[in-house]
Amino acid sequence: MESNAFPPVASVHLASHSRLIRESCCPDKDLVIVLSRLGGLERISLWNSNQGTKIWETDVGDESTSTHVAGFCWSPDGQSIAFLLNPHRVSLHSIQDGHTIASLPVNLPADADHRRCDLKGIWWFRSENQIKKQTPIPDIFKRENIITGTTESLLRNLPLLDPLQEESDKFTATNLFAFQGSQTRSQSKSQLPDAIVTWPTLSVDSKVPAVDSSIQTKSSTKPGESLDERDDSNINSILMVSDTLGNIYSFLDGAFPLGVISLDRAASLSSVEKSNSGPNFFGHANFRLGTSSSTCIAPVILDIPFLANRKTRDLARLSSIARDLTWYMMRVVREMKGAWFGSDTATGARELGPRWVNALKSKQKTQFGHSNADPILDLTWLLTTGRASKPLEDFLGGGEQMSERGTQKWETIMSDALIKLRDYSEKRLVPACQRLHLVLEELQGWRRMTRQYSLFQLEIFELAYALEHSARGIVLGSLLAAVARRELFRFKEFIAWLRFEIVNAPGPTETNVPRHDILEVNNYLISGLASSEIDAWFDGKLDLFEPHHLGVPTVPSGSLASLIRRAATVATNPADPAWKELQGTTNADHRPLGKNLVVLSEQLAARCNNIFTRAAGAASRSANIHHSEPLISPAPAEPNPRLEFAFRERIVQNEASRYTITL
Repeated sequence: MESNAFPPVASVHLASHSRLIRESCCPDKDLVIVLSRLGGLERISLWNSNQGTKIWETDVGDESTSTHVAGFCWSPDGQSIAFLLNPHRVSLHSIQDGHTIASLPVNLPADADHRRCDLKGIWWFRSENQIKKQTPIPDIFKRENIITGTTESLLRNLPLLDPLQEESDKFTATNLFAFQGSQTRSQSKSQLPDAIVTWPTLSVDSKVPAVDSSIQTKSSTKPGESLDERDDSNINSILMVSDTLGNIYSFLDGAFPLGVISLDRAASLSSVEKSNSGPNFFGHANFRLGTSSSTCIAPVILDIPFLANRKTRDLARLSSIARDLTWYMMRVVREMKGAWFGSDTATGARELGPRWVNALKSKQKTQFGHSNADPILDLTWLLTTGRASKPLEDFLGGGEQMSERGTQKWETIMSDALIKLRDYSEKRLVPACQRLHLVLEELQGWRRMTRQYSLFQLEIFELAYALEHSARGIVLGSLLAAVARRELFRFKEFIAWLRFEIVNAPGPTETNVPRHDILEVNNYLISGLASSEIDAWFDGKLDLFEPHHLGVPTVPSGSLASLIRRAATVATNPADPAWKELQGTTNADHRPLGKNLVVLSEQLAARCNNIFTRAAGAASRSANIHHSEPLISPAPAEPNPRLEFAFRERIVQNEASRYTITL
């Protein structure tokens, strides 16, 4: 027969090493994925099957390690492709331009042999949402499936936190002055901490929160795009991965890891189907024996009952909110530390005061021969008596540091840094800690309902530790705002006095009137110029202090009735000794306490990561596996080419959610 019964749609010339696999054709679009090797990388190209044109091409993997594509699948919404790679990870790519959306690590069990384990199959199942019955009674207690009174409902009523600039959004001089369309953005490696990278979250993009975590984000959509209907095909979908050691890894919405399920036998799944009636999966186990393999026709039934309720999704949303808030806190602390101590590209405000004092001390030693020079003593002598020593008089009378330009630069950098510390700690750090405290309190409530949430394995001591750290962050942030506000006031008085003395250095004038507070200037000379209290918030240790260390009175424990009687007694008789016990110590000194916010944010992130990582495996811990056939270990036989044949299978699900296998 000379003519082909299937006329070609398009003709494409490919390289000799190109290959297609079973999932190459898109199920709902005229698109085809072609794979090829390029050294240690896998080259992926997307083609239009109707026109025979290449849409995009990208490389996956690393030059140092040889990467192989074990399979891929299309997302339910058709906007992304999940590639299964060895070494063990899943790479999500956009169908628009092929850029990497996210890289999901596949964490093997601790007792698994990494050298003998390879990822084998990948599937992405759409959630079969049942149509809700329309009732005349409005749903006034739920909004977008959020229960009234939960943490999410409370966060929606709170004001949004100000956004922070991402490192990847910062432009260089090349980006700013290059011609339009010729900007080159380097693909820098992720700077996220390990606690944030391994945190289970619903967001596939680290810069975009998956849920409403009350953090304001920059809108990248055009005005006309907001009218399009949102595609929720990926909501409650399950991305499933199988390896050769009999482990199954699943991800909610293709992003949130649900733990590992073991088949109790060294086998991979060759094909998997999902039931329409619930979270039931049917797969065929494939056993590898030497150079041959065998597949059981009777399917393995995998039942995950925990996915049938909303508990898993509620946990995933809380985990995503906590992750966004924790990463927001860590970036706020990082920016405050950079403004105070400086960074690789900017000078910190903290360096200016000691540098100015050291310059005065150097003049006292080198030019005037004062071996025991004390710049702070000379400044205090000038402040109290109005008379300057010879080195100080010479220092104030000339030099670049004492010019109006140098003084103005010092004032600008220092004022901007202190204002940033005050506003960031008061308006960003403290509200973020408060919101995270709400999330942890809801988890603490789940811990008390053991019948419903026991599979989450929430530990009381870990929740208490995280709650204490979040509460400590609220206290330290508020205290930092107060200290920064006080030091800003003292610094302005110091600069006013310094300008007054610079003008008076040649000789006093009648027009030069003092406008400074001598006491505040003296306080800044003692604590602020050469050393500052603010250093303790970004350097040193972190102490586990109690409220009474900060002057807060300790409320006596007891029943509610006893506390009410005690309050009534104090209200009726102010002279009662009990009132003095509740007054506390107002002059408590907090300076010896370690208040390092960097250590606090890192410890809080690590602890919360452990809490949510353990709880995320609840769905896998609830799984039930049913093998239709007992475990068979036949002796390996040499393959016979004459007996090899291929067959196709078709699995059809009827109305009773039962499967029929046709060979």
